[in-house]
Formats: sequence, C-alpha cells, structure tokens
Amino acid sequence: MVFLYYTKEEVKSQVLFQRILLEKYGYSPSEIQKNGCGKPYLTGNPLFFNATNTKGFSALAVASSEIGLDAEPLARLQRDALTAFVAKEAFVKRIGDSIFKRYKALSFCDGVLYENDSAVDQPIFLEIDDFLVCVSCKDAQIQTINLDKE
Repeated sequence: MVFLYYTKEEVKSQVLFQRILLEKYGYSPSEIQKNGCGKPYLTGNPLFFNATNTKGFSALAVASSEIGLDAEPLARLQRDALTAFVAKEAFVKRIGDSIFKRYKALSFCDGVLYENDSAVDQPIFLEIDDFLVCVSCKDAQIQTINLDKE
C-alpha cells in the first residue's frame, strides 16, 4: 500500500518529510539521509518515501518498497507531453538517480515507461485537483490523504 499525503500549500520537501514522518510514523528528522543524487531515505529501515512540490501542490508518498513521485499542474503542457514527463521524473526519483543522466534513454508509450527500448515501469497516474500526479512503485494500491482536511 502506498500512502500519498498531499496539500495545496507550497511546502518544501524537507518540511513535509519531517512533518509526516514524525507525526505519522515516529521518525525524527535526524534519521533522514540522502544519497548522492539527493534521494532521501531512512538508514536501516524498510520504510521508503519520496516527495514532490510544485506551485500550489506538495505531496509525500510513503511505501514499503522503493518509490518515486512527481506532480505538475495539468495546464502546464500538452497532456501527452506532461504524462511522459512526470512518468520519467517519478521513475528516476524512485531509483535514486539523476534525471539528466537518464532522460534521453527513457520513453513513454501506452502507459509503459521504457529505457533503451526495455520496459522498466508501469507508473500510476492520479488527477488531484488541477494536478497530474505520477507514482512509480511496485505497489498498485494507493490511499490518498488530504492534509488540508486533517
């Protein structure tokens, strides 16, 4: 199960990590580490998380396996281009790499993400308010939690 916490406030990812991981899961900010590309993780813990923020929307996804998350305003680009972009971004965040190193090798077609013509992900898309949200994770069940209503 993926828990997707979101708010229409602009919240920095680090603040969102601290708020949700402390309040909901009992982890202190000092337990959050980052890999060489900036992907956050908890040392020696089976809880995985990833965040995204854009003007007017911030979200944190929490899961029991590696996860990537991206969101963009629906009006930003053409729908097909936006879908491909958020799928690529979420996948690269999931694997903890640099988008600049992988972007050209990635393509998106018929709901599947490919890297050098090999299928690597089948992302999940949600529309929340006026935003397209993409989750890259092995778990297909997503529970959304609106932090503005808590």
